[in-house]
Amino acid sequence: MIPLLMLFIPFLMVDETAAGGAAPFKDLNDKDLISLMRRVVIEQNKKNNTKIKFVKVLEMTSQIVSGTIWEGKIKTSGGIYQVRVWEKLLNNEFEIEEFKKIKA
Repeated sequence: MIPLLMLFIPFLMVDETAAGGAAPFKDLNDKDLISLMRRVVIEQNKKNNTKIKFVKVLEMTSQIVSGTIWEGKIKTSGGIYQVRVWEKLLNNEFEIEEFKKIKA
């Protein structure tokens, strides 16, 4: 019985992030992340006929899927926004899943 149990112990010790869960992204000044968030704000400006400017990333998590799902808060000239963006793996495209103002 014990040898059988030993087969399952490694699966119980797997970290959520190793299994595809979201993890805090620590380098909020990462040039690729900042570039993506700037592009997200530009896209939202086109969609909503607005002229807000990206200022900085306040907090962010990343989840590896077929690409990366970025979720967090960004500061813009128009306030603080909750964002969720799927950055697609192969073609340098992204899909904005959420862009919601949470603070003026």
